[in-house]
Amino acid sequence: MKCPKCQSENVTVSMVSDVREKRKRGCLYWCLIGWWWEPLLWLFFGLWKLIYEIFRKKTKVSTKLRKVAVCQNCGHQWRP
Repeated sequence: MKCPKCQSENVTVSMVSDVREKRKRGCLYWCLIGWWWEPLLWLFFGLWKLIYEIFRKKTKVSTKLRKVAVCQNCGHQWRP
């Protein structure tokens, strides 16, 4: 395999993992509902909401593997 930038044969291919966290709610939710709904929940169901927030699963994380080639001479990276 040759580097497209410097035409060197000194190339290493490795697997890189991309980690992404999924957010729960978007901007539209907070603009329309969240700004008044969340404080009401805390006001009327404070103890139950606290217990729920402590024991719930925080975020969903997804990982994706991809190949990346790196030239050892010039440092250029690309997807093979």
